Amino acid sequence: FYAVWYHGSPHIASSIVGYLSRAVVFLVLGGFVGYFAQARAELDMRSRALFDLSPDLMGSIDADGRVITANDAWRTAAGRTVESAPLMPDWRLELPADQRSTAFEQTFTFEDGTRHNIEWFVQRDPDRHLLYVVGRDVTERIVREAHVRELLTALQDVRSSERARMASELHDFVLQ
Repeated sequence: FYAVWYHGSPHIASSIVGYLSRAVVFLVLGGFVGYFAQARAELDMRSRALFDLSPDLMGSIDADGRVITANDAWRTAAGRTVESAPLMPDWRLELPADQRSTAFEQTFTFEDGTRHNIEWFVQRDPDRHLLYVVGRDVTERIVREAHVRELLTALQDVRSSERARMASELHDFVLQ
């Protein structure tokens, strides 16, 4: 058929078929690449939405202590953009070289001047020379725990004084 269409030249016909088949393969591959690129972009968008939705402070810090990425909660609390965030070189000290993750508490001053106790969870990515961090504000928990300790101390004081009163009354009753 091709040979007849090209007036008896099978070599030209096979070249055209070869080019057309390559073109079809490139179009199909291009469609797959486009589809996967769009799927990847959508996944990145959803991941960023979850990242920004979290009330926890989330981000990544490079080997020099610079904040590379930060979610909305961190930017709101710090009142700064990622570019103007202060260096955090002491974080490297919190995670020994042979350890992949750790947790610690640190006082963090928010933009409004209030100081908060933040419990940080840090994981090292040695391949990218990054620390991934998640910070949870535990200030209210610490205040509640202190209040519970105060109440327990007060209760123990009441119990001790009540025991002493009852012992005194019992003593007086026995002596009568």
